Amino acid sequence: MSPIHWTKVTNFPKTATHAIHFGPGGLSRIGPLTAKNLDGRGVHFIIASDHGKGDTELYDTLQVKYEDWWSKKWSPSLVCTSNGTIHLDTPFSCLLSKPPIVVAGMTPSTVKAGFVSAVLDASYHIELARGRHYNAAALCAKIAKIQKQIPASIGVTLNALYINPRQFNFQYPLWQEMQKEGLPIKGFCVAASIPSMEKATEIIDRLKNAGIKHITFKPGSVNGICQVINIAAANPDYPIIMQWTGGCAGGHHSFKDFHQPILSTCCAIHCHSNILLVGGSGFGSVEDLWPYLSVAKEAHTSPSVKDLIVAASGVRDTDWEGTYTKPTRGILTVCSKLGKPIHKVATQDVKLWKEFDDSIFKLPKEKHVPWLKEHHNEIIAKLNKDFFKPWFEAANIPVAVAVQAAAPFAIAAAPWGPVSLIEDVPNVLAVIITQKFKKHVNEVSLHFCT
Repeated sequence: MSPIHWTKVTNFPKTATHAIHFGPGGLSRIGPLTAKNLDGRGVHFIIASDHGKGDTELYDTLQVKYEDWWSKKWSPSLVCTSNGTIHLDTPFSCLLSKPPIVVAGMTPSTVKAGFVSAVLDASYHIELARGRHYNAAALCAKIAKIQKQIPASIGVTLNALYINPRQFNFQYPLWQEMQKEGLPIKGFCVAASIPSMEKATEIIDRLKNAGIKHITFKPGSVNGICQVINIAAANPDYPIIMQWTGGCAGGHHSFKDFHQPILSTCCAIHCHSNILLVGGSGFGSVEDLWPYLSVAKEAHTSPSVKDLIVAASGVRDTDWEGTYTKPTRGILTVCSKLGKPIHKVATQDVKLWKEFDDSIFKLPKEKHVPWLKEHHNEIIAKLNKDFFKPWFEAANIPVAVAVQAAAPFAIAAAPWGPVSLIEDVPNVLAVIITQKFKKHVNEVSLHFCT
């Protein structure tokens, strides 16, 4: 028997608009399967068998149904404005009046006012990251600083972590109040997990009433994408930007393949015109990164860290999942303080971080203190030897201090006295105090792993 290459058999010409299935089996046989294969091709399938319900449609000449050809409907086009300037025309650019490129929010890169202002002034969309805005005064001051450096007509979008209730619960209402007071507030991004349908609708209603123009979600899986689709269906009159990155882009928003989740949900996404899909992923080679180096140039990242990034050989698309278990072409994946995987340059300190991930950080809470006591000398030695971040300024060897773990506090017994850590970092397991050796302790940097 010779195989039948069904996809070739049903590779209809571009002029085809309808296909009719006359065979037996109705909705359970080859007709619906073929229709699925032709999603987005502009071909409407009619199941006209004895078990189907397509007979009425087959003979209806007045209400003929057609399907969209996705590549025609959603492909960018060119538009000429009244002043003769040619722009790319997409649903995203129509909503924001900006090029269809997003500089997504991430601490620390999009925290600095200078960087955010430079991107906005160049007429691109950027999300101000919520990090380091620990209270209302800090966030208001940042907006005032940005406002002085951009044209009055340009608005700002905030990226807020839904997974961090302490920050989200003051940043979200404050963002609405700022807009009502006339500040340049245009959008709001709900990052790090998707709210429930009820909560998402409540958030959207309040943003809408405040005059904020759009909301962004960042799903990390097929389930998350489906949640966003359901939210869009329940709020059809409000623009929803859905950012999808996959596991290569930093690792913090997803650990899935970039392509397959979108391919499996593409049809459902396109059913909702208020969803604006933004796709992006990690850059694993110089060729991929080269067109975007201007972003790196403007970033406030220290030169030594930029050197480390450039020196890393980069992970191929077929190899990135290897970073979850071992250093792979200069990259290693560790678990952040938010409990999410994040890709890091595999420096000595990151390798130690991974070692702690695989030992104490995965133990039950009640075993933390016994483990710390048992490995006390070993931990101090490794912290002194390996855990040193390039941006810590020090004139001598960093001092690692002993840590007493307690919830919700940790007290570090430093040579100059006890150091009490902030309350909202529960179960602190390790602290590194790097001292600037001048006359006395002028500045102390704390790094905590939870």
